[in-house]
Amino acid sequence: MMREISKALVLTLCLSLIFVVSVKATVDADGVLLVPMAAEVPEIDGEMDDMWLAVSNTPMLVYVDDIMPENGWLDQSSWFRVMWDADTYYLYGIVFDDEIAVDSPNSYENDSWEIYFDAQNLKNDTYVEGNDYQWRYVYGETDFQAGVFDYGTGAWMETDLGYDFELAISATDMSFFNFEDGQVYGWEAQVNERDGGTRQTMSKWHSDSNDSWVNPSLFGTAQLVSFPINNIMNVPMATSAPEIDGEMDAAWDVAPDVPMNTYVEQDYSLLSGRNDLNFSFRVMWDADAFYFFGHVIDDVIAVDSPNSYENDSFEIYFDAQNLKNDTYVEGNDYQWRYVYGETDFQAGVFDYGTGAWMETDDGYDFELMIPATDMSFFNFEDGQVFGFEVQVNDRENGARESMGKWIADSNDSWVNPSLFGTAQLYTGTAVRSESGPAKYDLCTNYPNPFNPQTTIAYELSKPAQATLNVYNLMGEKVATMVNKAGENQFKFNAGADLTSGVYIYQISAGNEVMTNKMMLLK
Repeated sequence: MMREISKALVLTLCLSLIFVVSVKATVDADGVLLVPMAAEVPEIDGEMDDMWLAVSNTPMLVYVDDIMPENGWLDQSSWFRVMWDADTYYLYGIVFDDEIAVDSPNSYENDSWEIYFDAQNLKNDTYVEGNDYQWRYVYGETDFQAGVFDYGTGAWMETDLGYDFELAISATDMSFFNFEDGQVYGWEAQVNERDGGTRQTMSKWHSDSNDSWVNPSLFGTAQLVSFPINNIMNVPMATSAPEIDGEMDAAWDVAPDVPMNTYVEQDYSLLSGRNDLNFSFRVMWDADAFYFFGHVIDDVIAVDSPNSYENDSFEIYFDAQNLKNDTYVEGNDYQWRYVYGETDFQAGVFDYGTGAWMETDDGYDFELMIPATDMSFFNFEDGQVFGFEVQVNDRENGARESMGKWIADSNDSWVNPSLFGTAQLYTGTAVRSESGPAKYDLCTNYPNPFNPQTTIAYELSKPAQATLNVYNLMGEKVATMVNKAGENQFKFNAGADLTSGVYIYQISAGNEVMTNKMMLLK
């Protein structure tokens, strides 16, 4: 988020087992960090691959013993993102640090990340052998297999404002851990900061104590969920229409939280603090409307400019057919702006829909419904692929001070739709029931890799007609098959048209949706 990112596409492609994600940012209503599944293996090079952009960006807002950094808000601000697959646990960390220091012989005093696991979430106040682990990663070190604290493969990248850290820990190094959907575990992340000859400050996700290394009861709680992340943002179908009142009601539980990823032109000097201008959003749809919910961290809400673009506001962009032209096409490309506090958008030049705002402790929320009658250019149907961008404007000192965006790091989105990300409407949902995962399953296809035929076996909670959809990694549907109720496998033949590569297969039957990937090798 805090360095230059390529013009990327984001996908949360195809949900498998169904979850309720009652979260404003990155945790559910019980404070559990939800960890999505990686649909592809990221390259561990210190750069944020496309699919990381869809993983919620979790801030580390707690300072150990409340000791704040001495060198201003840019120092020791940190965030992390985590995801998993059947073979690996992944982490991407971002740190603002004015001085990277690793000159102490004591590794715990150097600039570093610490990661903690309580595998079975026992929350004991002492470490349990074979269950509780503390692993430390010192800046610049990359081979972690031999270290006392360190396991995995990592990469570091120095940035204009500090450094990024990417990590992969293989399942073979985590034999204590269940790499499966629904795994609940204790978790903590800590960043150590060394400036003045000793470890100066520590920021954490969860605890404000320096005792995590001896007391796992201080860890937070996380859960692995079967929510595959890829490079197109899938927009789920609403199971019920939300009340447009600025509050996140249960209707929003179907929609994942999507993080902001870039600042326009990276002008950090205009931000006034660590809690200024950050946002996340959710989108969903039904046959009648497109819905949007945004949460903004903003220390000052300002709307006193006669120029609407200078006021605190959301901007939403559509490229209806995903043409990715570098100029706007009439009837296809749209920029709509929503200024804080305004709610009737029918008559505005930029604004359409019905909205509601709510001031929060750290900024504001915005809820929006755009009826299909105002979007005649748009196909409200499963599989609709479109260009999409979200921007938040921040006004503080008499003019628009800064802009944050989902994808682009340029202020040219209003004239150049090729900068937008890509999204797709789909009919799945992301609901976690109180009783836990439904009792249905999707097996890995066999053989895999295959050429040209493979068998995909599945189990449903009750007999029902099932549909198999196959997608390429661009999110394009390449095949569809339908089974009768009572059947439990598909025989898929790639034929002559499909080329070698990885494909996503999804089986849906009513509200049961399951996803996996397979490789065609000709």
